Amino acid sequence: MENIRFFNIKGQRINADFVFALTVPELNKTFVALNNSDLVFSDDSSYNNIDILELVKEDGNNFYITDIKDEDWDLVKQTVIDELLSKIK
Repeated sequence: MENIRFFNIKGQRINADFVFALTVPELNKTFVALNNSDLVFSDDSSYNNIDILELVKEDGNNFYITDIKDEDWDLVKQTVIDELLSKIK
């Protein structure tokens, strides 16, 4: 797998690992989940912080992302539930 790099829309590098991507057909947009390795609870916790962000531009292996618009968030959440979480057995 080639080295994928993430940047915010200002071009600043984001140090995070790619987790998954999904497309929301109703919005015709793609979103990515990133693990930025920030612990959510405590140092001895295995839970990490996963952020879901909107993919706004691809340039080779460089991906530019931004926050999800408030009006899009409900559809994104429902797609994660329907297309990802509901398929975990």
